[in-house]
Amino acid sequence: MDMTWHCRNCGNSFSKSETSAFVTTNTQQERTLTIRGDDTERGLPTTDVPCPDCNHDEAYWDIKQLRSSDEAPTELYICTDCGYQWRRD
Repeated sequence: MDMTWHCRNCGNSFSKSETSAFVTTNTQQERTLTIRGDDTERGLPTTDVPCPDCNHDEAYWDIKQLRSSDEAPTELYICTDCGYQWRRD
């Protein structure tokens, strides 16, 4: 039986005891978008948006609710050419 907590957001692992139910932390770290897969297929849709770094006109995109639910979701982009990451709140 696996005796480790694994965070789906940041990838950290914590040992757990037989009686532990959950793990909480008091600090919030800056979030980065991590996409698994090779460079040819990232598993995300693409859109026509100019990259602020290299001006290439195509990027992978995703939408995440990073703030409270009463605020608009954050649009996350990764350039398909140079890999530059940016977001639009």
